[in-house]
Amino acid sequence: MFGSTFMTDTAPDLIPADKEKGTEGQTYTKVWQLTAPDQARGINQPYTATLKLSYDYKTSAQKLITLVDEAELRRIRDAGESLSMTNAVYSAGPLTVAVTSAPYEKTAAQHFGYDNIFPVQIKITNTGGGVVVPAGVGGGLYGGYYSSSYFGDAVNYPVGIKVTPPSGTSFVSTGGFGGNADCSSGTVTRDMWKGQDVDVTCLLSVNNAPAYKEDRPLTVEVFYRYETEASTPINVYGRDSGYGGFGGYQW
Repeated sequence: MFGSTFMTDTAPDLIPADKEKGTEGQTYTKVWQLTAPDQARGINQPYTATLKLSYDYKTSAQKLITLVDEAELRRIRDAGESLSMTNAVYSAGPLTVAVTSAPYEKTAAQHFGYDNIFPVQIKITNTGGGVVVPAGVGGGLYGGYYSSSYFGDAVNYPVGIKVTPPSGTSFVSTGGFGGNADCSSGTVTRDMWKGQDVDVTCLLSVNNAPAYKEDRPLTVEVFYRYETEASTPINVYGRDSGYGGFGGYQW
């Protein structure tokens, strides 16, 4: 009966569309047979059938980080200039990724004893019209694993974030203190605020600066399970009983 029937199905892995090659993605069709509720003759009752679809997804982003040697950094500061900044580019998907970096500076005593530290802020925003959900049985974030709690609180909208630093740099291990993520630990799990956005800040240390100036890519991979839904109206019309006294219904 409508309103109390829940049916599930698992689709096979589908090959996505490839815009560069001009090929379309695979499709999957599922047909459900519904039984209309008992309804008196002459009654037209509208119902709504809702389909929820969830799938595992990965969004990738890349940003060029400008690194300079100590002499060039001193010249830029003395001239009142700043390092060039480029926008991050990211793959299509329901979540968007923005990456912001600041020029590095000497802060040895302030940041866990490291020199040449600069923060990288990653902002992930839900723009797909659906919602991030915890992984289900048999699938999930980055190979079927995700953290079920974060500082003791339930994770309702979890995303896994893996950041690969530019060559010549490494992450500062913060242990999660100071509001900065410990990006050196691999994939970090965070809960999106009300399912809409999340900010993650990683600290990078420059270990091998270029001889003058060089743009090196930083890569961000976001792993998550995403759910969308669609609805369609169904009108049920009551009619005369069919042969043998059993009710016949149509929609």
